[in-house]
Amino acid sequence: MAQYRIKELLKERNMTQKDLAQKIGVSAVTLNRYMTGNPSVSSLEKIAGALDVEISELFVHRKTVETVPAFKCPHCGNKLYIEIKGEDYGEESF
Repeated sequence: MAQYRIKELLKERNMTQKDLAQKIGVSAVTLNRYMTGNPSVSSLEKIAGALDVEISELFVHRKTVETVPAFKCPHCGNKLYIEIKGEDYGEESF
């Protein structure tokens, strides 16, 4: 099962799950099912649109979680991920 960042994105935007559910036109129970199950692509598109992010930003990327350290912005408190791509230097990503 995919891991979603929806709760984290809601917190960054000072929104509740209920706010998001209303914004995409579903019940809070339905939204919860989306967040804990396997939502359709159209549901993910609605959620991403309501949060003003790309669909890919809804997912926790395993590589990011395991290998890329996160830093907190001292001004806004958001997590910042810094990734160095080795292909820029003629190597594989690390």
